[in-house]
Amino acid sequence: MKLAVIGGGSTYTPELVDGIARLTGGIKITELVLCDPDADRLIVMYAGHLVETGPAEEVLGSPRHPYTQLLLSAVPDPKAELNVGAETDRGEPPKVINPAPGCRFRARCPLAIAICHEVTPRLAELAPGHSAASHVAQSGAEVKAF
Repeated sequence: MKLAVIGGGSTYTPELVDGIARLTGGIKITELVLCDPDADRLIVMYAGHLVETGPAEEVLGSPRHPYTQLLLSAVPDPKAELNVGAETDRGEPPKVINPAPGCRFRARCPLAIAICHEVTPRLAELAPGHSAASHVAQSGAEVKAF
């Protein structure tokens, strides 16, 4: 099995990647901003928090967290017209040192609801083997952020 860790590389340290490898029993881990095409499972992280995980095909085909959708929307399509929208990346970067309560992605998330500002979402299984830490996704609402 091969696991890919996806997200902004600035939040990763060698210790974090090694820690994930230990927790997963030594599964080969690739730290990438773009997904490794050979990965069986994906872990998506934002500001040091795991926000989505699951089988690679499921996460890429049906992302449940708005940040995962943002990442996937940023992958260029060489056949598409250039279209850069203002909604693709808004808000302030998260505080990773002494963060306020709530979801770390809330300032950039177009779907943020009141609870996102107060309670840090926990990872919850939304489909077999596919989990996300998103209040909106866990409410059963359709998550189409980008």
